[in-house]
Formats: sequence, C-alpha cells, structure tokens
Amino acid sequence: MEKIIKRIYNYSILNGSFNNDIGLAYGKSAWVLLLFKYASISESCQNDLPFNILEEVIDQINEKTPLNFSDGIAGFGSLLEFLNIHNYLNDDASRILEDVEPELLKTVYAGNFDSINIAKGSAGFGLYMYFRLVSESWNEPLLKARIREALILIIDVLKRNVNLGVAKDCFGIIRFLQKIIKLKIYEPVTTELCKSYCQQLETIVNVNNSLPYISYQFLLFENERLRANAATNILNQIAELAAFPSESGIVKATFYLCLLQYHTTIYDFKEIRQDVKKMILKINSEFERFSMEQIFPFNKNANSVNIGLDYGVSCLGLSCLSLVTDDYSWLDLCTNYE
Repeated sequence: MEKIIKRIYNYSILNGSFNNDIGLAYGKSAWVLLLFKYASISESCQNDLPFNILEEVIDQINEKTPLNFSDGIAGFGSLLEFLNIHNYLNDDASRILEDVEPELLKTVYAGNFDSINIAKGSAGFGLYMYFRLVSESWNEPLLKARIREALILIIDVLKRNVNLGVAKDCFGIIRFLQKIIKLKIYEPVTTELCKSYCQQLETIVNVNNSLPYISYQFLLFENERLRANAATNILNQIAELAAFPSESGIVKATFYLCLLQYHTTIYDFKEIRQDVKKMILKINSEFERFSMEQIFPFNKNANSVNIGLDYGVSCLGLSCLSLVTDDYSWLDLCTNYE
C-alpha cells in the first residue's frame, strides 16, 4: 500500500497545480489536506509544499467563490479549522475568514439554501459552524454566540424538511447531527431530529427491502443484529467496484473499504477484520493493473484531473493512508456518502 500512496502523491504533484477549483469536492482544498496528511508520515514530502498550496487557495478566493461546503467557503473554512484542531496549523482562522464569514452567516439568517444536504445545502453550512465552535484557534465570545445561533437556525431548517431527507442526503445529515449532539446544543431537539432521520432510513429499508446506497449500509452498524449482514453486503459491493478503473470504481472501492475498516474499529467488530484485510490485499493487487491516468483521466473542460474528495486523487490518497495508519479523521470533511 505504501508504494500506491507514493504513486498517488506523485500524481497529485504533477496535476494539482493545474486545478483552479478551490473546493473540497474537486479542488485544491482537498489537495491541501492530502499534502498535510502525507507530510506527517513521509520525509519525502516537501515540508513547505502544503503551506504554499494553502496560500494559493487563499489567494484564489474572491467574491465569485461559492459559499457552500463542497465547492467553496464553508468547506475551505472547515478545512482551516480541521488543520488547527489536528495541529497541522497554528493560526487564527478568524483572521483568514473575517471577510467571508459574514456572508455565510447572512445566508443562514436569511435561510437561502439550495438544499438540506452537506455538499450544497444547509447541513454543509452547519458543519462549518460545528468546526468553528470546536476549534480553539480563536476566542471571540460574541462571534461564538452568533455562530451558535446560526447552528440552531440550521437545525430548525433540517427539522422543517425532515421528510425531504429520505434520499441520498440522509447519511450525511445523520453524521452531522451526531456531531452536534456531542456538543449538547439545542437539546432535546437535535437528538429527536437525529432519531427522525434514522427512522426515515428504516422506512426506506422496510419499503424497498434493500438499501439504494452503499453508504446506508454503514448506518446499520448501529444495530448489532444487522451488523454482520451489512458488512457482508458492503464487502460484496466493494469487490464489484474494485474491478473497474473507469467511473472511479477502484477509488470508490478503496474509499468504502476505508469507511468499513473505520466502522469495524469504532464498533469493535472483530468478526469481519480478517475479510477486510483480504480485501485490502485484493485492491492492492488491482492497482498494479491500472495507471493513474486510467483511474483519473484528464478532463479537458476543467483542464485538470479531479484532485478532490469526491472520488478524486486526494480521496484515493487519504483512503489509502487511513488503511495504513488507522487515522480516519479526514472523513469528517467528506461528502461522498451522499
């Protein structure tokens, strides 16, 4: 796996600078995350490179930059605080965000959301507010109170639209609400809302007798009785995905294998660990069959390859790093399960 990680890192160096997207989903914010993570385990990474690319992203932000989580300011701001929380940075994010944060708050207060999901909608703005509140990089009581108030408004939006959250957005919203529950904000409303979204998921399972998205299988880990069956289904789907380099097949397989290994760890589910190890070896051998160019073809319209967390180069690199290091923290910034 270490050789694959090195290949991914080198491919990102060759292609990352051509990407003009600053977002987490397809652009340089995700690359910054990969570079910091890789630099923490490898002496071959240039120590100043992650900081240089971070400065590039900051310089690219302007009035036309989207505000949402996957493509714009909310995602980038969350990245900054993530890097502070995990000691990759030691900087006051408020200083960097002071010109753009008012626009985020204005959007929340006005309720101008395109959807309720993490990637483009209200839950993504909420995830930004979460990272700001848990960060210790700044201490401005009045601003913290405004961000906390914005977070409550977002929870109210999710509450009003709970019946709309039964499609692919469900997993991301539940993961977001679980984070807010730990902060004990707006209780018992937040806990009851999380239960409502989980009940919506159970309704889908009962009606369809199946789960339309692989990510839904991970929510079944909450139920010990359903855990083994969910893990088996996930492994079968991973095996199918791994055979195809095109359409991000092998990237998706590696990402979901990373997510599966994470769940076996947090739920102490020893029964499946040997099968996970075998699947890691299988994917490792599959990588020998494909070049990075096959896995990540050049997009002429974007004039770059996808280097983001939406099954791009950084997603693959971070997933492989997690399989080696058991560090899954970056998943908090990922929207692939939508």
